[in-house]
Amino acid sequence: LARFDGNRFVVFDRSNTSAFHLNEIRALCVDRSGVLWVGFAGGGLSRRDGDSFVEVESPESSVLWIGENDRGLWLAGDHGLWRHDKGTFERVPLPVADVAVSS
Repeated sequence: LARFDGNRFVVFDRSNTSAFHLNEIRALCVDRSGVLWVGFAGGGLSRRDGDSFVEVESPESSVLWIGENDRGLWLAGDHGLWRHDKGTFERVPLPVADVAVSS
């Protein structure tokens, strides 16, 4: 991940950012508060807190998507859809259609 400050690029990766366990970023989202959320393939979730990144407890080991709407911050991964509410993630049940399988 790189940030351009107007004069130079600053690179954030696992060699200089302890909250990054991997360099493979799968999802980025800036929320309404201006907080940058970073989701990793196989490495969880981090957010930019002031001038540094902090690791956030994530229900997913592989974060595939992060987004926000008026109902909060959302996260999707290998194991489903989650909504961030009052500091924790709660799983959002998804409807499953009846599928007939024939041989």
